[in-house]
Amino acid sequence: MRENTLYSERNSLLAPITGWFDPTSNGGAVRRAANSYLPAKGDPGVRLPGLRRGDLVTLDNGRVLSVNGGPPAGLSERPDFANLGAVHHRAPCASRRHRRRARVRRRSSAS
Repeated sequence: MRENTLYSERNSLLAPITGWFDPTSNGGAVRRAANSYLPAKGDPGVRLPGLRRGDLVTLDNGRVLSVNGGPPAGLSERPDFANLGAVHHRAPCASRRHRRRARVRRRSSAS
């Protein structure tokens, strides 16, 4: 659990923080809204395997409390987007509303 602990430069625990994860050369940092999510001198560093750029990270009492609203435990099980299959824009839609519109269009074009 040591990699979940967050320390400031003086090795004291920080207050609860929420921000976007931004990878750096030595782990990453949590970018905060107070700084317009831009890099700032006081940004807390965090090291947690499986974090990706843009993850919403919540830190509480120096520990990673949540990642994207869920527990940080399942980060390594997330699918890699580069390996996901594409969905074609002409794939059939399963919603009733879409099917009803298609029938109405077919009837009006047949008249």
